[in-house]
Amino acid sequence: MFAGDVNTPRTSPVSDQAYRLLDRVLSIAPAVRCSYEIGAQNIAVHYLSEQLYSRLHPSLAHLCSASDRPAELTIVAQVSESPPLQLRNDEWTVAGQRWSQSDASPDAVSANFTPGDGGRLDLIAPTRRVALSSFRDINLIPAWDMATPFRDLLQRWFREHDGHLIHGAVVADGRAAVALAGTYRAGKSSTAFACLHHSILECLGDDVFLVRRLGGEWHAFSLYNACKLLPHDVDRFTQDLTALDDSVRGDGKPTFYLYPAFAGRLPRQRRLAAILLPRITGEFETTVAPAKPGETWRALVPSTLALTPATPEGIKWLTALARDLPSWWLNIGTHREAIPPRIEELIRLAGQTGLTAQTDLVPHSS
Repeated sequence: MFAGDVNTPRTSPVSDQAYRLLDRVLSIAPAVRCSYEIGAQNIAVHYLSEQLYSRLHPSLAHLCSASDRPAELTIVAQVSESPPLQLRNDEWTVAGQRWSQSDASPDAVSANFTPGDGGRLDLIAPTRRVALSSFRDINLIPAWDMATPFRDLLQRWFREHDGHLIHGAVVADGRAAVALAGTYRAGKSSTAFACLHHSILECLGDDVFLVRRLGGEWHAFSLYNACKLLPHDVDRFTQDLTALDDSVRGDGKPTFYLYPAFAGRLPRQRRLAAILLPRITGEFETTVAPAKPGETWRALVPSTLALTPATPEGIKWLTALARDLPSWWLNIGTHREAIPPRIEELIRLAGQTGLTAQTDLVPHSS
């Protein structure tokens, strides 16, 4: 059985089969081999078909690297109509705990199923630094998988490296960055696009990004240059952008690639200085107000855990992120050109102080 078939649980356990499978796919000469700088690491991807490369690479194209250093992780991407692993249902069930446990032994090989005809099997062996993403049907890969390729594998990998994937957007000023966190329709994407179109601010991601704790500081890392918009914002922001084909299992939010149109403003890494909680007010001006850690947690954590496994260690990590960084409500006004200057001021203030208490950092209202 494959992902999504009747009675097939979504995960698989450690198995000699898994090692043999990884050895086999690594021995196949890839159609395209790419190196990406992700999370300050060299991540190699072996695409076993050019069609798969053409679907998955565009979202990662801005992270291409010419590095010749050994890869910290090698991902093999393939298409296989037949199940890559043959295991009993009880074995799939056992492995569900292993994939989701962020404190699992790095020696453990684990696997995860995403169900359906357009589903995939993800398999990772951390000690070997090798992973596999096996798609069932190249013509049925859903739009969100093309927009965020290898998302589950990267989450599993970076949990072992003091990191976590986050649901939100990130804008930066060349030195420091702020995250935009919130639920659906909070205004994250339109705010990020306003910064790109009405300022020289940078963008590290619109929907999913990576945070790692390095040297005692939080750092934001770009993962994907694919950005989603609500239909009424498409004509306003996307004249020079290439659209992602979302005809297969789209989610109603048209998706576009920021690369290469904004190639010079898509940095790979910035120090994360603060968290902003956007909310649309209908007023003309954009204003800010301090946010409490609990408000930040509610805006950041539940929507992030809808994308990633909800583990005790992961929740603890995300709670520390919400507690440690200053945060503000960003009350978004209808005067779009005024949004970037307010965000620039917040980045500057948070970056200069490095304080966790934000009550003294509220910019003057204009």
